[in-house]
Amino acid sequence: MTRHDELDRLDFLDVDFCSQEHAAEWLRRPLPALSSEPVYTVSARDRLVDAGLALFFGLLIALAVLGVWTAGRFVVGLF
Repeated sequence: MTRHDELDRLDFLDVDFCSQEHAAEWLRRPLPALSSEPVYTVSARDRLVDAGLALFFGLLIALAVLGVWTAGRFVVGLF
């Protein structure tokens, strides 16, 4: 079965796409060499963005808690 075969139903569920020989050949190959990408260093701008996001989400949580508190007091005040 190849990718270009027409499938009318779910026939692909009973098909082995990789033979044992192919898997053994693939596992025998050496691993690729490690890439020598430069190590990422955190800049002051990154830290400022992180601090700003933390403050924003902290404010968002505080406003959500305040809203739940206010709604709770309103509901309790109805009784």
